[in-house]
Amino acid sequence: MSQLDTIDYPKKHQGYQYLIVLLMFIVGLLNANPYFIYMGLDILNQIIIALFYILLSLLVGITILNHLYKKKKYLFSMFPYWLVLTLAVLIKIFILFIQFPHLFLPGNSYFSLVVEYTSRFLLIFILVTNIHSQSYVRKTIWAFGLGISISVILPFIFYPEMIGTRTAFIEDYYFNGAFWNSSVVAFMTVGWLLVALSNIETLKHKKSILLGLFILFIFGSFAGLSRAAAVSLILSLIVYLIASNQFSRYLRGIIITILISLSVVFFFGDYVDSFMQRFDQGITFENESRTTIWREYIKNIPDYLLFGEIEGDYKKYSYTGHGPHSVFLNWLVQFGIFALIGFVVMIAGVLFSIKNISKYESRLVSAGLYAWLIAYLSIAMINETGFNELQLFASFGIILAWGNQVKKDKKIFINNID
Repeated sequence: MSQLDTIDYPKKHQGYQYLIVLLMFIVGLLNANPYFIYMGLDILNQIIIALFYILLSLLVGITILNHLYKKKKYLFSMFPYWLVLTLAVLIKIFILFIQFPHLFLPGNSYFSLVVEYTSRFLLIFILVTNIHSQSYVRKTIWAFGLGISISVILPFIFYPEMIGTRTAFIEDYYFNGAFWNSSVVAFMTVGWLLVALSNIETLKHKKSILLGLFILFIFGSFAGLSRAAAVSLILSLIVYLIASNQFSRYLRGIIITILISLSVVFFFGDYVDSFMQRFDQGITFENESRTTIWREYIKNIPDYLLFGEIEGDYKKYSYTGHGPHSVFLNWLVQFGIFALIGFVVMIAGVLFSIKNISKYESRLVSAGLYAWLIAYLSIAMINETGFNELQLFASFGIILAWGNQVKKDKKIFINNID
């Protein structure tokens, strides 16, 4: 337990913070949208979306009222690292509005763009400004992890025949990023947060649930033959083992990995063959399709450097109509250099938050957070996945809120001692 966990907080904060916990469960559950739609549960899907926007709007209103009531000059104890990126996106939206005001009406393409990015930045804003204790940091991670686990469990239960396949179209329905992409999103956004949390929880059954969900997300990612997820897992696991400095865990981890690998090879030989074929097809950098896509976008940088592709038609730079397949290129080509700088600033804020957290939590907790950062970047740098998923912004918000809270707790802790 952290030395800051002994700090008492007013009970008046607890009511709307439970709304945040519920919101985070809904955010996780939204990752299962493609499956709900494919299964014909459109009504359920619409209800979940409506709940998200209702809770989001309610919490924004509560945040503003609290700010006005308390008459505080500042909402943040740390610099809002997401602010630069928010301003860059707003500038680009304003430029598009000047050109195509009719496309911002409800039902048109740019209206959905405004709603999409507004909801993402408001989610970060709500988390950073309204989480008032370490206890609620943990509650939000629990809610997020349980909610997003539905998107991994559903395909295993209802579509086990899809294991070991990588397809985006099924019966004319398109799964963005392929059928198992939701599992990759789950692993990337909350997987290592669950591992970090497992090193805080004291009850054995809670630790088991958190680690069980983490393993489930890994198997879901591998079920879709994701090379990026495999590379991400290896890199993040290495970072976790090194950062944790638990030498006894090295040997145990290697032994467990070998046993699991042997079991998979023995029982799922066909699946392993399919997975290895994916690596064989992309082993040469020059022949990798991503390389071609990156070259097409990079050679046109002067066209979109300042504010992104000025009319919003950024995919015109790809002969095949693919997106940039890199989070850095996506921010640059869609919103310009200021957005790219803003994204780097936000990543720096996440890193700074992790360093703050590491001062008061165990080495294993901070190791899980460093592993999260590596797991995310290793996927997002070479994929479309990892750019604008709602769940990703939720993860940013949680880590920034955690670091923010640690800094505030430090001041309270010192004042109590004095």
